Amino acid sequence: MKIKLKDIKPNPINDDIYSSTDLSDLVQSIKDNGQLEKIVINKNNQIVSGHRRYYAHKQLGLEEIDCDVRDFENDVIALIEFNRSRTKSVQDILNESRMLEKEYKKIIGRGKRTDREGKGRMTTLVEVSKSVGVGTTNLKKIKSISNYEPELLKQIDSKELSINQAYQKVRDKHMKSKQSTKGNFGVLFRNLLNKENPSMDELLKTILTTYPYSLELNKMLSQHKDNIVPMIDDKRDELIDNLEFLKTLPAKQEVVYKKLKEIKRSKFDTYEEGSCFRDLSTLGKKPMSGENLKEKPNEVTGLRGCETYYKEVIQDIERFDFELVYMGGHDERPSHNPSLHTSPLEEWNIIRTYIHTLEWNPNPGRLLRFKVVDKHHQRVLGVISCGSDFTTLGVRDDFIGWSDLHKYDKHKLNHTSVVSSIVPVQPFGYNLLGGKLLACISTGEGVRECWNDKYGDVLVGNTTTSLYGDYSMYNSIPLWKKLGHSRGEILIKPDKEIYDYWKDFVKLNYPDYYKEAISKSSPKQNVLNLIYKILGINGSDYKNEFNRGVYFSSFYENTNEFLTDKIKQKDLVLKDKFKSDEWFLNWWKEKAIRRYTKLFKEGRIQENTPLWYDDMDERQVKSYLMAKGIKIS
Repeated sequence: MKIKLKDIKPNPINDDIYSSTDLSDLVQSIKDNGQLEKIVINKNNQIVSGHRRYYAHKQLGLEEIDCDVRDFENDVIALIEFNRSRTKSVQDILNESRMLEKEYKKIIGRGKRTDREGKGRMTTLVEVSKSVGVGTTNLKKIKSISNYEPELLKQIDSKELSINQAYQKVRDKHMKSKQSTKGNFGVLFRNLLNKENPSMDELLKTILTTYPYSLELNKMLSQHKDNIVPMIDDKRDELIDNLEFLKTLPAKQEVVYKKLKEIKRSKFDTYEEGSCFRDLSTLGKKPMSGENLKEKPNEVTGLRGCETYYKEVIQDIERFDFELVYMGGHDERPSHNPSLHTSPLEEWNIIRTYIHTLEWNPNPGRLLRFKVVDKHHQRVLGVISCGSDFTTLGVRDDFIGWSDLHKYDKHKLNHTSVVSSIVPVQPFGYNLLGGKLLACISTGEGVRECWNDKYGDVLVGNTTTSLYGDYSMYNSIPLWKKLGHSRGEILIKPDKEIYDYWKDFVKLNYPDYYKEAISKSSPKQNVLNLIYKILGINGSDYKNEFNRGVYFSSFYENTNEFLTDKIKQKDLVLKDKFKSDEWFLNWWKEKAIRRYTKLFKEGRIQENTPLWYDDMDERQVKSYLMAKGIKIS
């Protein structure tokens, strides 16, 4: 809803908490792109979220602003919650924490129970730290710095000192060391050693995975003895800050944020990008110009636009055939032959990066990459990848009757794959159900033969999951069976550059534990758990809900019997639907014609060929995130 600026009131608490910031970038963004995010106001027209957008509108001389009116139980808590992802000074964080503590105490004083209660009392510090987006340890340190040496706060904001460095100065100057209990500890420790009699490996593993001894030991073992721990402490703070930030993002914002980060770190050659994009299919695209457009709509069929072009598209679909082109795997690298403008693997990476909405994070293990080409027009229809299947997936394992014995000891996991990328180009995907076609192709002869040739194992079935919740293009494809849902929590994965640093750190300093982590189910999650354990980070504080539809494609009548070791490979019986690609091609053609006809009649044919961001370029995406308090350099 649009409301006049003169009728809206800023919240005075906002100025009490937050220092003023430069609005020039936001003003320019609103000038160029309009208001991308509504402000939030309460029933009294007082701002709860969006003060910067309000003042930017005033600077531009605008009279109205788009608002979302909501009713909050506590406006102060809501205001601070909305500012979780805001770029804040240390003083801002302190102001937030003090204000929140007051509000939580008011709630307690009224005897009101909230979801912030635990074991009969409110865990105030924990909840405050969550609300302000700073870990409890760092919040305690900031408060100590403010109490003893407040002038150091400015040095933290200016990046002259880290929180840890400033806190160490405070400790050295003001805090007396506690009375030594070394003697008592020595006795207790020796008694424990005598009682448990651990091996040296067990003892070393315990120390190496117990923070802060995990880092202190690395300090002693490192060649850079004086620098490693301070450096690691700063990196640890960086990791925690990143996790706190990601925790505040709704799913869609996180997708946009991660994708923009991926685009920025991708270093593709401009010529290569242009070459790839010129080869993308326009199958099913309504022409933007040409003589045929001068034809009048057909009054009998009711088709809007060009009757001739409609017929040509239908003819293209009816005579359609495809070619599956292998582009490379994990063990292959892009060619640097100067005679080749774009290697197959680089071409695949470019298309996958710029067309798919999700960041590309291939799993370790087996991986095959393909592009799908329209044989008639010799244009790219999309890309596919498949690789090592999920080691553990409850509903799939129940459907097959799998145990660890079958999957690992009998090596049956090598006979299934996970289809990790199905990416049609647009508008082929939208106008002609291109995603459904590629999902069928991922089960076809070409993929199965390539898997056998590459790895020496017959492929008997594929696994895949929906991106979000129940909705998925797989639901109506007869080659895929929905098994249920994958439910649970997964650890938030930090930004790639931060994750890569800690993965390499663990791989270098804890090689045995790293190998153990990647050899088990969910290797990425295991590596994250190991990192958090070494760094003394509570992983349960950084989890997201994980709920996806799970699908399985069985190529053989007795796939499950083979995977549970009840029959031999020679006894496999291929289903009729998978004996050739003709079956699913005929199925798709019928669906595509019906889909295109419906869109054509309704005048909804997609004309553009959008990349991942559809109608949002990089500048607009940055502006959108900035409006939410998220800055991308």
